[in-house]
Amino acid sequence: MGEASLYKAKEYSGKHLRSTLKYLEPKLARYVRQSLDHPYHVSLMQYKARHHLSYLQSLPTRNTAIEKLALAEFQINKLQHQREMQEVNRWWMDLGLAEEIPAARDQVVKWYMWPMTILEGYSFSKYRIEITKIISMVYIVDDIFDLVATQEELSLFNDAIIMWNLEAADSLPSYMISCYKALYNITNDIADMSMKEHGLNSIDHLKKARP
Repeated sequence: MGEASLYKAKEYSGKHLRSTLKYLEPKLARYVRQSLDHPYHVSLMQYKARHHLSYLQSLPTRNTAIEKLALAEFQINKLQHQREMQEVNRWWMDLGLAEEIPAARDQVVKWYMWPMTILEGYSFSKYRIEITKIISMVYIVDDIFDLVATQEELSLFNDAIIMWNLEAADSLPSYMISCYKALYNITNDIADMSMKEHGLNSIDHLKKARP
């Protein structure tokens, strides 16, 4: 239909739905208002599932079998995400980068939100965890470049990245060493995963994609 037509349809339907809110039963009005403020296609599915389940449970006539199934799926996903968050958090705490680089961002939940959103399902668990690690390193390296390092230290870091071996870390300031080793290990772990699952050695491609 084209973006312009869809935008007009959104504006038209949104305007008329908002104008009818005062005539709707309170629970339905709240459901419609939340849907307008947080549309499904731009919201976290777990958030919308909770929102939708809450509304279904308020209806006078309910399909209890479907509702129980949906609630069970919601709880399974919730527990899975909590386990993954715990694993990522343990990894992050063990790295100790938050203590070594106080100026760097410490936002594990935020880093996890993106892979949680784009990769749904139990089978993608380890990929969500690994992508969260990658995102964390992007943020940390960005903070090092923007907030912490001197120009000379950045040159040393760039040289170490080009050399791409653990011995290169010896030339770095102490606060950079853990970051460099974490980046090195994550990159190689992902290459190993690619080799085991697909028979593809992706290390050269990953090295070119380093932050």
